[in-house]
Amino acid sequence: MTWKFAGRADAFDGFAVNNKTVKGLDSFLPGYISPSLFSSKKINMSRQALAMLASMNEYDQMQVIKEMYYVSANPHSRSVVRHKRFPLIRIYRSRYPFKNYHYLLTIKLKDGEVVIHDIAFDERLHGRDIANNSHQRTQMYHVKKEDGATGKYNGTQNNQEVKALMEEWNASKAQQTSNVRTIHVTVNGMLNDYNKAAGLMGIHTQVAYNEDNPREYTLFHNPTDEWKLDIIECGFDKTWKTSHNAKHLAAVMKQCAQNGQKVKWTVHSQGAIIFASALTYLEGINPGLKLPNQELVVHAGGTGVAKLDRIAKKVGLRINNHKTRINPFDAVPNVCGFEMKNSNSSLMKCMKAFGLVINDDDMTISPHTLPYFGLELYRLQLINSGHHKALKRVNDVDLLIKKLNNTNRC
Repeated sequence: MTWKFAGRADAFDGFAVNNKTVKGLDSFLPGYISPSLFSSKKINMSRQALAMLASMNEYDQMQVIKEMYYVSANPHSRSVVRHKRFPLIRIYRSRYPFKNYHYLLTIKLKDGEVVIHDIAFDERLHGRDIANNSHQRTQMYHVKKEDGATGKYNGTQNNQEVKALMEEWNASKAQQTSNVRTIHVTVNGMLNDYNKAAGLMGIHTQVAYNEDNPREYTLFHNPTDEWKLDIIECGFDKTWKTSHNAKHLAAVMKQCAQNGQKVKWTVHSQGAIIFASALTYLEGINPGLKLPNQELVVHAGGTGVAKLDRIAKKVGLRINNHKTRINPFDAVPNVCGFEMKNSNSSLMKCMKAFGLVINDDDMTISPHTLPYFGLELYRLQLINSGHHKALKRVNDVDLLIKKLNNTNRC
């Protein structure tokens, strides 16, 4: 592990902290810690550990505080080991059940009581540095467009041109962040490693808010665990469960609301499922909380826009329905998101085109990956690709265009 500690504050003098005493510590903390995360039972923490805790967003704080209570009550647990070089310090790694979320607590025993000495996260779990996607943790990145880059996706570019547009969103220079510092924020879909997500969601942001000419955005990166586990994660959020991704996102939404920040969200594919789950979770645990300064654009969402709209109205978030983009041949929004009743799609059309959704050769022939600009442009992309699978679907697109033209004449 490559553990990263926050700046060393003044000293490691201790404080007894619970849901009442933490309110009086705001003066020297670099951020906010919600008293509701603590119980009435006190735990002992150093100034340094408090400073590190305050630098996190609420989701991370919640996870860490749970473990602090556990280790304070169980200092001799098997999972607590002695530090090799500092015998007075003991080390405790999180019990979090997934591989993509590691942090470490160092503790001391003083006068028979446990003192949380310091907190650290594993730096190696951040997206751009990890080859194994399943070991990445959900993380936010401040992504910027290259200086002087002026490219914009408009539905006419070929695959190589799309890749060049994605590279304009400089993934390698993006900064990890625990707080939103931009107006535009995105949540990516399934099967997106960090580099693909940073470039692709840059394109989706540009199309969703083209009038803003965005040159930076915050990526809430949803790491991929490949097909099977990604689908299971979607199932969690679409049923009665709430994924850790959704809980993390809910904490980000809440923090933006409390800060009065204006936020323009763009979600794609699974990102819409996570977003809907996060809104439901947020409304359930914070009744009365409103998000009046936040708005949303949905591209090919795995959750239907009508369902999102119902949830969003409860918390005062506005959905830009006129900006929703759904290709009638895309199975993700039409079948998984139950949008077929609102479009000219059909199960047969979507199943025929499903091979194009999951292809890795050419993004432009997928009815799902890139923002949708209408049937005529999608038809042109299929033809220009020269891909044998794409050319098979041109006739289906022609039939739908003809059907729509006849309907309009009537």
